[in-house]
Amino acid sequence: MPKKQRRQRREDEPHVQKVFYRWGTAEILVLLRSVGPTRFTDIVRQLPNVSEQVVSSRLADLQQIRMIDRVVSQDRPIVTTYSLTPIGMELAEVADGLKAIASSDRVPSIAA
Repeated sequence: MPKKQRRQRREDEPHVQKVFYRWGTAEILVLLRSVGPTRFTDIVRQLPNVSEQVVSSRLADLQQIRMIDRVVSQDRPIVTTYSLTPIGMELAEVADGLKAIASSDRVPSIAA
């Protein structure tokens, strides 16, 4: 039996996976696009079906691939806000469009 060949990954595939294949990530992009710079607690509040741990992990992923910026104020109390980078804004527009299509009547529901 011949060995299975591993599929070669495209260079950008890990970024695509971080954005579209992980729970909560696209939702964060869409949220930041709609409200602008946002504090962590406000992001968590707007995504009630996503745990704080998942939100924190997804924000770190998005920051690592330069989709969002994390800004920590020097004032007291210290405030950390997250906002989209220019490339993050472009990707959020795509994610928002996909979300709109998925929730429209144009996509048939799948019966279980």
